[in-house]
Amino acid sequence: MRKKQAVRKKPKEPSAGRKPLILVTGAGGRLGKHLLKLLLEKKATVRVLARAGAELSFPKGVEVFPGDITHKQTLYPAVRGIDIVFHLAALVDYVSSEKRLFDVNVEGTKNLLSVCAEAAPNLKRFVYCSSTSVMGKELAETPANEKTECLPTDNYGYSKLMAEHVVLEYKNRLPVVIVRPAVIYGEGFDEGYFPVLKLIKHHKMKIIDSGSNVIPFVHAKDVANALLLAAESKKAPGQIYIITGREQMTQKEVLEIAAREMGVKPPHQHIPHFLAEFGIQLSYPLSFLGWKKTRVDLENLAVLSSNRVFDISKAKKELGYSPSVRLEEGIKEMVEYYRRGAFYAEHWKGGKIHSGGY
Repeated sequence: MRKKQAVRKKPKEPSAGRKPLILVTGAGGRLGKHLLKLLLEKKATVRVLARAGAELSFPKGVEVFPGDITHKQTLYPAVRGIDIVFHLAALVDYVSSEKRLFDVNVEGTKNLLSVCAEAAPNLKRFVYCSSTSVMGKELAETPANEKTECLPTDNYGYSKLMAEHVVLEYKNRLPVVIVRPAVIYGEGFDEGYFPVLKLIKHHKMKIIDSGSNVIPFVHAKDVANALLLAAESKKAPGQIYIITGREQMTQKEVLEIAAREMGVKPPHQHIPHFLAEFGIQLSYPLSFLGWKKTRVDLENLAVLSSNRVFDISKAKKELGYSPSVRLEEGIKEMVEYYRRGAFYAEHWKGGKIHSGGY
């Protein structure tokens, strides 16, 4: 006789007076801190997963469970009794080996989903934080939407795409939803931004190619809000949502605003992409001979020079997503954050603002 496939029962609503119990992975990372702040502002009951030995501190009232997504057995205590999962933990690295990226981003996600299916019978939502990196630096079409073919251009983007496939394999067993933020910025995101601001401050920043390419920035606060909406919307299960900010600005416009906020003249010299790339690649081997390594790496260059425009009408319609942070305001915030970081680096030897992971 054929064995009947187990059908997952509809999750029970939390009993009257009890708030949903929320688990956040990657809560100590850059985006995780913004999401945690938003959840606590809404008086949510929050549990976080933290790797043993990680030097992380969390606000009072947050329940901390030791665990590692790459070790399945460590996840059960944190997952039991959970109503909502926000899965942000990931290895965000463009130079790590393909195996290391897949171990964390793909297998780690698979482990968490498997444990949720076993130990969280009342799970109402599993929100996976992906990235528009799955679509690559050269989009298959413009503007791109959730139906656009994904053509990742690096191992990180490919690992996130494979993780998306794993998440969607569970859509008939768990109420999963995927959120794809574009280029995230905001407090905590100093890597990639501080080097550019420093170059602007010292009149050394050059415009890559014509500077007319659109950079799809989105503030971390807006991403955190989108994740929350994905956990609440009845239309979200089984869906993917692209998340960007309010405005579509070009590289040149962004650099001009940043320079104005820094109180310096905007960059006016241009450099071809291939020359900028050659200079960065050349700086790596020369750094071993005592030369100064370039502050902007190849990933920063790709983000600055790629032209990517996204259509977020699906998120607006189905989630009620409405980005609130104007890019000009966000850039001003980043400049102020940079100034604080530069002050600490200057007055405390070796000191810097730690950005953490995702």
